Amino acid sequence: GCQWFETLLALPGASNAARARGLTGLASLEYWQGDDSRATAHYEEALGCYRELGDRFNEADTLFSMSMSIRYDFERCERLASEALAMFEELGSREKSGQVYMAIAALMHRQGRHDEARPLWERALSIAYELGDRQLAVTQEIGIGICEYHAGDLDQALRIALTCLNKAEKLDNVQLAIWMLEYIAAFSASINPREAACLAGAVDALQREAGGVIPLDSLGISDARGVASESLGPDRYLAAVSKGRALTLEQAIEYARGLNRPPSEST
Repeated sequence: GCQWFETLLALPGASNAARARGLTGLASLEYWQGDDSRATAHYEEALGCYRELGDRFNEADTLFSMSMSIRYDFERCERLASEALAMFEELGSREKSGQVYMAIAALMHRQGRHDEARPLWERALSIAYELGDRQLAVTQEIGIGICEYHAGDLDQALRIALTCLNKAEKLDNVQLAIWMLEYIAAFSASINPREAACLAGAVDALQREAGGVIPLDSLGISDARGVASESLGPDRYLAAVSKGRALTLEQAIEYARGLNRPPSEST
C-alpha cells in the first residue's frame, strides 16, 4: 500500500486535493507500521494542502491524525487534538468528535492521568452507541477495559477485551480482532504468562500478514512479551511463542477465549 501511494504521489500534475488525499493515505499506513516520523511529515504536508483549499473537515481530520502519530510530545498532541475537536464540534461531526475523545483519552493514559481518561472513553463510547456504529463502539469499549487495567482489575479488563473480541469477530474485522487479541495477551500476561506468550506469538504472525497494528505503549499498557518472558524464562517463553505462531486467526480467537481462567500449572 505504501508503495502504491508513493508511486501515485510521484506522478506530475496532481491537484492539491488529490495530493492531500494521497498524503493522508500514505501517512495512515506508515502510522500503522509504526513509522511515526514519516507519518507525521506526510500529515503536515497534507495539512498545508487542506488549509490552502479551505477544507476545514479534512484539516481537522489531519490534525486529529497527527495528534495520534506524534505520540510522545504530549503537549503538542493535546493541542492538536483539542484544535481538531473544536473544529469537528463546530462542523457537527459527532463520529469524529467521538474519535478525538478517544485520542485524548489515550494521551491521558500515556501520561498516567488515568482518572481523567475514563470519562473521555465513556463519552466516546456513548457517541458510538448514539450513532449505531458497532465497529467504532468496539474501539471505544476497549478503552473501558484499559481503564480497568490501569485500575488494577485485570479480570474485568480481560472480560471486556474478550467481549470486544467476540464483537470484532461478528463484524468480520480482521484488524480489529488482532488488536483485541493483543490486548487480551497484555491483560492476561501476569496471570497466565504461558498462555499470554502463546497468544502474543499468534498476534506477531497475524500482524505480519495484516501489515501492522497500533502499539500498546501508546496506551500505557505493558507488552505481554516482556512480562511473560520474565516470568517464564527464555526456553519456556520461546516454546510458547512458537506454538502461537502456528495458529490461524480462528484458532487464536478460540485460544483467547480460554484465557479467562485460573493460572496454568506452569506459572
